[in-house]
Amino acid sequence: MKKQFYKKWWFWAIILGVGLIGSFVQEDEEKEKAPVTKQEDAAERTKEEKKVKEKEPEQTEEEKEEEEEKTRKTYIGSAEEFGYKDIAREPDKYEGKIAKFTGEVTQVVEATFGDPAYRISVNENEYGLWEDVIYVTYKVKDGDVRILEDDIVTIYGELKGLQKYETVLGNKMSIPSLAAKYIVIKD
Repeated sequence: MKKQFYKKWWFWAIILGVGLIGSFVQEDEEKEKAPVTKQEDAAERTKEEKKVKEKEPEQTEEEKEEEEEKTRKTYIGSAEEFGYKDIAREPDKYEGKIAKFTGEVTQVVEATFGDPAYRISVNENEYGLWEDVIYVTYKVKDGDVRILEDDIVTIYGELKGLQKYETVLGNKMSIPSLAAKYIVIKD
């Protein structure tokens, strides 16, 4: 008695092969179609954005400066003064809060690439000496004057927890860190 063809191994191998080839062909077709629709969507969005920009009148330089000044005043007004020991003792509790400190620039850390960082002493003792150092990062803007060691500054920015670093003598240090948005040099 002869086996029926659908019970033979080669029949099922052919069926499996055709099924696999069919699934690969279908995936390739979907991949080819997808970028076209994305490109069309992107082109439509670009056209819509251009229409919106055409309808909106552009701000004058004076209006931009007024808006920036308003934003600056709002930010500075929202800054709170915190005690150094509080933020040093519980940095996680204060992380993300907008803070204000006045102090003396103890060190300017010049970066090879990017913006400088500063070590700023924020508490003046009874002898007129500054102590209690915080680590401050700041993105220098066009037109900003350089900040130098011994400058007295007021800084406004977001507390970022602790900054860990190694001193020249090899000691490990952790000090409060702040990402400054505005730095004002006192005269």
